[in-house]
Amino acid sequence: SAYISQGRLRVLNCAISESSEPITFYVNDDVSVWSTANKSWIERNNALRPGQKIREISVKAEKLANVVAKFGVPLYCKIDIEGNDFLALRSLADAASMPQYISIESEKLHWTRLLNELLTMKHLGYRKFKAVNQNLIGLHNGEMLDRHGDAIRYKFLPGSSGPFGEETSGRWMDIFECIEVYKGIFRGYFLNGDFGVVKNQNPQLPAADWYDTHASLDPL
Repeated sequence: SAYISQGRLRVLNCAISESSEPITFYVNDDVSVWSTANKSWIERNNALRPGQKIREISVKAEKLANVVAKFGVPLYCKIDIEGNDFLALRSLADAASMPQYISIESEKLHWTRLLNELLTMKHLGYRKFKAVNQNLIGLHNGEMLDRHGDAIRYKFLPGSSGPFGEETSGRWMDIFECIEVYKGIFRGYFLNGDFGVVKNQNPQLPAADWYDTHASLDPL
């Protein structure tokens, strides 16, 4: 509440979509973080954990381009909205300028959709990329973060979004190398993913983690 009263935080009561029309939002009363505006994700989540209680509500929606036009272009745009990341990314298309850094939770099941995510980022002007393993964020064990804002030591808990921009782990890649990296990741999904050959049940195979694609407007 202190950040809100100081004008440093603004919470918008809306969903992000490709239009400003109201949309249906599916509230998951059992696993709240799996609430989504993507109906196909309800089937995915029920396959992972059957018997969830889902209810439908109507919510206001807005394009990211309109949010940016009203409140200004952020340094970093974090997108993680349970199945509709690509729609949110595309909704930036009409923005006058882009955030310096952006990230989305990458597609895990369909290779063509993954390629479309990367190509859309490139079309929006992003020129270098990273595939960041979200299950390894807990390895950030209190090191100094000093490339954005004031220097701070911080330990990220497992499951956190982790640092952004120049603080992210690994090196930046062009889109072609990033595609090659994702080929290896998708082989892991196929073998040991939630819906893979062994469905994440074989400890001798690498865990099929989930990844965020980070991108920057800066040249490589």
